[in-house]
Amino acid sequence: MPKPRSLFFAILVLFPAASFSAGLDDASEFADARQALSDGLPGVAAVKAERLLNQKGWTSAETRRLATFAAEAWAREEQADRVLALAEAHELDDEVFCRAG
Repeated sequence: MPKPRSLFFAILVLFPAASFSAGLDDASEFADARQALSDGLPGVAAVKAERLLNQKGWTSAETRRLATFAAEAWAREEQADRVLALAEAHELDDEVFCRAG
């Protein structure tokens, strides 16, 4: 019978992404960015989202979500050049352009 500790390490080796990543929904900085957008501060929300986007370790789905959120915030701030830069650098969900308008 394998020891529990060796089994734990075997799981970490097989599934490293599941080990210690908190995820985007658990990031307090993302909650702050969402709150800023809700408070009518799209520029603040966009800057916070872009800071998170520049951090490494996000999954591709989280990166897409962050980029889409930042693009929406920049669109609400009427910063088309920032939206285009994000669209060129990342895949965005199409819905951002409907919500931001």
